[in-house]
Amino acid sequence: MKASNADTKLFYKLINMQRKTPLTNTKILKLNEKTAEDGPSIMNIWQEHFQQLATPTIEENFDPEKLELVEIQNNIIESIEREKCQGIDLVNTGILTTILKKEKDKTLPSSYRGITVTKTFSKILQSILKDRVDSVFNNIQNSLQRGFTEGVSSLCAAFLTSEAIEESKKLKILLILITLDAENAFDKRNHEILFNKLYHYGIKGKLWILLRNLYKGMSIKIKWEGQCTEDAIVLQGIQQGAKLSTTLYKCYNNVILDSILKSELGACICDIQVPAPTCTDDIAVLANSTAAAQGILDIVQHHTSRDLVKINPTKSEAVLYNAKGSNISILQFEDNDINITNETKHLGFKRNEKNRAIYQKE
Repeated sequence: MKASNADTKLFYKLINMQRKTPLTNTKILKLNEKTAEDGPSIMNIWQEHFQQLATPTIEENFDPEKLELVEIQNNIIESIEREKCQGIDLVNTGILTTILKKEKDKTLPSSYRGITVTKTFSKILQSILKDRVDSVFNNIQNSLQRGFTEGVSSLCAAFLTSEAIEESKKLKILLILITLDAENAFDKRNHEILFNKLYHYGIKGKLWILLRNLYKGMSIKIKWEGQCTEDAIVLQGIQQGAKLSTTLYKCYNNVILDSILKSELGACICDIQVPAPTCTDDIAVLANSTAAAQGILDIVQHHTSRDLVKINPTKSEAVLYNAKGSNISILQFEDNDINITNETKHLGFKRNEKNRAIYQKE
């Protein structure tokens, strides 16, 4: 789990291919019961869609107690740190470009990913801040997290999953694989909870104030066919495409993986714990019994409800290996049954005839 793999070229090649894919523009855009068929109407829908994403809402399954506490705590921290720093103010506006997700309906705004391009000053600042945040966070980053980490190939997460499957086959024991999919993983992270996590990870003083100001009062303009919308005020979410974004997301998500490891639930490869190999926001839960799998799901549910994160039950699925003769109970997440399927699309590795792991391009 501690091994590094400096060869990250394949992963970043796939990322660059996705970002450079030509955008297929649409002349029709639909949001809720609205349909836009001309330029100004389409621009209005884009602004409305991303404003909705950037505005916090408290859903029924969320536990708002933590949010209330961190807001109070953050205000106290900010007043103390600003006195030390004598105030540091920034104006942060970015241009968001929409990129159509693979095989999605191009008439629906939710089918697009928003990549934010920030101003030159913000880019330079984020690059400096990322180095400083990484120097703190990398020492405490959970070993299950293999995504967007320098010197560690993200493909290791899929490889650990593949090896755990092979281990279960060799030992002829049940293995349950559950893929968890977070809705709008980057778009709906709460800023107050994020800043609070950063402070408790040891990011304090001027660095904390700068990070808070980067996101406090942030706004975006959505670019479409050479035109830009009016400003949309961003009250939640981590900018996709910005230098610092992946590190901030990993800080947000780290406590879930810490709790899973401490529980000692889940699968192992020999004596190495691999209960939840993770690539940024994609978590693969691995367990050798339904009790252990449900225990991990309960841990995830506890943290996501307090961190205001929604796991999509329709996209989360389970695959059973060596299940013959096993007593399989129903797995649930937020009172929804986890769908059990024969093969999950989220696994990136297959085995060739020599039983070696090979990567399958989608």
